[in-house]
Amino acid sequence: MMRLLNGERLTLSACALGISERILADVIEYVRERVKLSRPAGKFQDIEHQVVEMATELQAARQLAYYAAWMETRKMECVRETSMSKYLCAETGKKIAVSAMQIMADYAYTMACDVQRYFRDVVILSIGGGTTQIQKNIIAKTLGL
Repeated sequence: MMRLLNGERLTLSACALGISERILADVIEYVRERVKLSRPAGKFQDIEHQVVEMATELQAARQLAYYAAWMETRKMECVRETSMSKYLCAETGKKIAVSAMQIMADYAYTMACDVQRYFRDVVILSIGGGTTQIQKNIIAKTLGL
């Protein structure tokens, strides 16, 4: 039964990655165009660091998802990896969405900004296909805990 859920977990991982990529692209565009104190917002070190963290965490989640998908396509035992992927991709997506909303401030909460919709979309991914806590339980079991 657990193996049947691998495809669902990978699909939800891919959804979270796609939403996260879009959020990151929107944030980068925003900080390049937004001017604060006579310079682009993206030139402030704290904002640069937040965007770098978002990009790095997204890349790490992407690599885990690709590895889990690679294992699944080769029909290898990968319940742990697909659970890890779903857990990490969904949680990373939520973290990226929250960071984006902080960077974009009040604009992020308006209907004119797609990030507010992406935030709502990514939050549900940590519930569908087994909550984050369920994924952690599965991972723990595969680790022999």
